[in-house]
Amino acid sequence: MEKDFLAELLALDLFNDLNDQYLKHINKSNTFYSSSLHGSSKSLFIKKLSFNIDQILILVPSRLEVNELNVELSLLGLDKKLIPIESIDSDTIQEKLTTIK
Repeated sequence: MEKDFLAELLALDLFNDLNDQYLKHINKSNTFYSSSLHGSSKSLFIKKLSFNIDQILILVPSRLEVNELNVELSLLGLDKKLIPIESIDSDTIQEKLTTIK
């Protein structure tokens, strides 16, 4: 039942329109800028994008938002694809890069 509800949410026109805009724009460039999405809409949009693309870099302004987004995306089944980086410094990034293989 949870998967049916998630499928219904992802089928909403809002997410289809955002996904279509993204796919049109990505043909011109590898970067897509979006205004902040509120609540779980950010996580649902990322889930929808994950069906079409393999790598997504998401920048959020605070560690708290990184942790919240990490939890939400894990609940949506993307936990194996996540590499959250809470601070941008050379040691942290090097540590994360060594875990990618």
